[in-house]
Amino acid sequence: MIISMGLIDAIGASTYDDLKFYPVLLRMDYMQVVKRTAQPGDWVAFDNPNTYQQRHPTGAFSEENSIVVAADANGPTRFFGCGVNDQTPVDQATMYQAMIDAYNEAPEAGAKAPIPGPITMLPAGSGLQPWARFFNIPKLAAALFDYRSTSH
Repeated sequence: MIISMGLIDAIGASTYDDLKFYPVLLRMDYMQVVKRTAQPGDWVAFDNPNTYQQRHPTGAFSEENSIVVAADANGPTRFFGCGVNDQTPVDQATMYQAMIDAYNEAPEAGAKAPIPGPITMLPAGSGLQPWARFFNIPKLAAALFDYRSTSH
């Protein structure tokens, strides 16, 4: 949504609608964050354990998409989550605790047996994933050029 709003501000709502650059349709390129430190603007994901869906079949916290908003030597990397404290960026420990808390909420009716018990820490493979997502800027630029080169 943040990226879409930026595109709308830059190219206008009418052009955005004509191009149909909705996030699910615009191909994302992946870059391995483990090859470098996180950079502000990176779109990253924190995964809850895969058993989250057993406890919460309709839950929205199997993955927390976040934007890196601060990453420097002066303090901890901070994340703006789409579902964790939507008003203030948080550090990784706060994000992990929010995920553990969401996992440990009472299982939903319809939870799949056997229902996994509560957790005190995120298991291996969960938490901050080792990649970041980026829009394919050359694809966006080419499509916008083609659009503006026609009778629009």
